[in-house]
This record gives sequence, structure tokens and C-alpha cells, in this order.
Amino acid sequence: MANQQDLVRLLTGISGTQQPVQPAPVAGSKDFAGMFGAQQAAKLSGGIQNLARGGAPSPQQNIASAISDIDLTSADGLRTMAKVKQIQGDPEGANTLNKQAVAMEEKVERAKNIAGVVEKEIPNRPDLVKLAKSGDFTLKDLELFRKKPKDYEPLFLTSQTEGSIGNITLNNGKIYLNGNEISEQEIQRRNLSITKTYSKKPTGPAVTKIDLGDKINAIQYKIDAEATGKMGEDTRKQAEQYLPVIQNMIDVSKTAEFGAGTSVLASANNVITSLSNQFGIDLQGSVEKDATQFFNANSKLLKQRLLEATKGAISNLENTEITKNTANTEQPKQVAMALLNSQKASLTSKVNQAAAMDSYLRTNKSLGGFDQAWRQYIEMFPRTAGYHVAKVKDPVTGETTEKVVNNFETAEGNYGLFEELYSYKTDANKLRQPVTFVSTSGVTDTLDNLKKAYRQKQADMLAIDADVDEPSKAMYDTADRRTRLGFGAYLKANIDSNALRVVR
Repeated sequence: MANQQDLVRLLTGISGTQQPVQPAPVAGSKDFAGMFGAQQAAKLSGGIQNLARGGAPSPQQNIASAISDIDLTSADGLRTMAKVKQIQGDPEGANTLNKQAVAMEEKVERAKNIAGVVEKEIPNRPDLVKLAKSGDFTLKDLELFRKKPKDYEPLFLTSQTEGSIGNITLNNGKIYLNGNEISEQEIQRRNLSITKTYSKKPTGPAVTKIDLGDKINAIQYKIDAEATGKMGEDTRKQAEQYLPVIQNMIDVSKTAEFGAGTSVLASANNVITSLSNQFGIDLQGSVEKDATQFFNANSKLLKQRLLEATKGAISNLENTEITKNTANTEQPKQVAMALLNSQKASLTSKVNQAAAMDSYLRTNKSLGGFDQAWRQYIEMFPRTAGYHVAKVKDPVTGETTEKVVNNFETAEGNYGLFEELYSYKTDANKLRQPVTFVSTSGVTDTLDNLKKAYRQKQADMLAIDADVDEPSKAMYDTADRRTRLGFGAYLKANIDSNALRVVR
């Protein structure tokens, strides 16, 4: 390819091989003889070379030759040609070529990313990886070759002597062959195994080899199925028991400003008594002796019972926040709202967890890894909005006061993402790897990076609205709250529209 510097020199009339102009020899000077001889020799040499090649090429011929050497199939070549167009007085042509160079570089990067996805998802197809690297393979094409979800993969009943004798299905801890239930005892008696792959009947004295990783442990599957069923049943009962309590608290929060020491504290304690009866717990202390102490002690007791009922549905951080912020005798209405909102979120999350467990079992035929995957999920996608107080300026008086802006409301956008993002994390290696996405343009990124980018965008928008160059700490605090509540919905919208897809 033509050297960019040499080509520019040709176009501007400055040769890349042009030698510095030597001063003319002066007769009588000390170096006259040597300089004069060298000058004549150079002229003679140039003349002989010109004669040998039929005359020196014209500047136009040199330029045409250099341009013909430009490789227009590369981004560098397109940018070199753009410089040519610029010097020739064609800025529009130069701009077009520069855009083509950028598009070519983006195509190369996109092909590289898609090839990485293909190599990870279909490692046994180097031909597809090669095709993806060429840029002639899209994510849509990948759907044709991707392995079907495990929900729809067949399972086989396999004997070492007979090979695979039929397809089976697993449902609610039971094993079905051709629509008929087959017992664990029969499987053991006939020395059968449930396998993920089909094995041909061995010939002669040979036996079918069954790898440990290919086998489904029917006994463990039954145990896991029973645990999943119990989880679903317990969740249903808890929802039936506690949702009426939450509704009572909603009613109270709308009708009573029952601060400690106010004339209506007795009403608050009546509510505490009513709720405790529904939970079947014994109250502490006597309301007649000390109404404030009675309220504080039993509010905490009620909170603990609610937290126990929904243990594991929310993160440890949220548990800490709730414990720190729900017992407040000066603002007991906020206490009621904190109990109400946090437990509504917890109960909803518990139902969500039971559904996720069932889906995980159906997909992977085992619950191994589920608890760790669930913990990763609820840490990344909080169940509640948390507890946040912000300074609010009165537009009329100009006075600044503190106001509770979040009191453990349910972060609805963060629910329903487990199956898409975490259901495939079945072992320690997968659990260590970050959740990774690929966009429709082939760009890959991690869940953590996407969340950080979303937070930064929220902070930048606040800075623009305030007409400042950089977001302040207060703006980042607000961005954190917005991210906690909005990132899940944002991600879900991108997944549903196929703008982002999880790389498994």
C-alpha cells in the first residue's frame, strides 16, 4: 500500500526522496574543485538513469501510481484516500471515505465479539467461529445453531447392556416412561440410569459406558422436587396469612398520625394488639403501664416475626436497613409504613423465589447451585427501594427540610429476572463468571458494567438539569436511588426487545 507520507509529498509537490538544495560552487574557493566535480557527476548519473528508463516519470504519473497502490479494503487505506480527496479539494468525498473507514472498523469489532459468543456457546463448531470472524454471521443466524433450552431436551432411560431403551420425563419428583410412572425400585432392580444423552445398544460382549456427568440422580431429583413443592405451598400459606395483616397496616397508615406521646398512641397500640392476634404471638409488657414502651417492644416483635416468615427473600443489606429504620417512636407512622412496604416486598419476593426454584429445577433437573444463584440475584436486584431521607427545599419559603423519599417500597422492576439471568448458573465455575450480554450490534458487556453505566447516566442527567459540569455527591446519591429502583425495568425492556441477550 502507498505510504501516506510519500503520497502527501507527491500531491503537495514535495518529493519524499528530494535532497536538500546544495549551494553552487564558487570559483576560487577552497572546495571549488570537489563541489564542481560532485555536481557534474550527479547530473551525469541522473541523465543516464533517465535515458535507461525512457525518461523520468511525470509528477502526474507518480501520483497515479501511488493512488493505485492504496488498499481500499482496509480502514487505513480508506483514510489515506480521504486525505487524497481532501488535498484535491473534495471534502465531501473525504468525509464519505472517513465514514466508510469507521463503519469498517465497527464491522471488524462486531465480528470479533460475535465470534467470541459463537466460540463460547458452540465450541465444537470451529467453522461457525471462522464464519463469524469474517463478518458474515449474525446473532440471528446463531439461533439456528444454538442448543435448545434444557427444558425441551429429552432424557433417556439407559441400561449398560441394552443402551437407551426409551425417552422419559420428570415431573414433581416422579419418573414417567411412555406416559406411565416407573418406580425408583424398578430402576434400581433393572440397573437403569437416567441419562442426558442417547446410547446405542452395544454389540457383542461390550457394555454402554455412562459418564457420571451424564447421569441424573433420580433420588436427589425427588428430594429437590419435594423441597420445591413445599416451598410453593409454604409461600402460598404465608401470603394468605400475612397479606391481610399488610392490608390492615395500609388502612392504619391512611387514617392515623399516631406519634409516640400523642393523644392517639392508644390507637396505634390497638392495631399492634390486633396484628399480634393474627400472628398468634404473645405481646410484651403492659399498655396500661407504659404505652410508648409497649409500642416499641411489640413493633419490633412484630417486625421480627415478619422477617422470619420471609427469610431469604431479601438481601442481608435490606434486612439490616429494615432493622435499623423500622423502630422509631417519634415517627411511628413511618414505622408502620416500613413494616408494610418491606414485608409486602418480602412476600412478593418469596413467591418469586418459589417460582424461580421450580423453573431452575425443571431446567437443570437439580437444585444444586440455586441458593448461591438466588443470593447473587437479590444482591444485584434489591427487593425494596430501601430507606432514604433527602433534603427538600420549599419553593415558597426557601426553607430546607428533611423528607423520607423511600420507605422500603417494592422495587417492582427488579422482579422476574432470575430465570433469564441466573437459571443457568449450576456450578461453582458458572457462579464465578459475571452475567454477560451481547447487543444486536455484537458488542458484549457484563451486568455490573451495564449497571454502572446506568447509574452514571442518571447522575449526568441530574447535572445537565442543574446546569453544572460535574455531578455532585448529592446527585450521585439520587442516581443510586434511581438505579436501585429503575435498572431492573430498564434491563428487562432491553431483553424483551432483544436489544440485549444473555450469553450462557
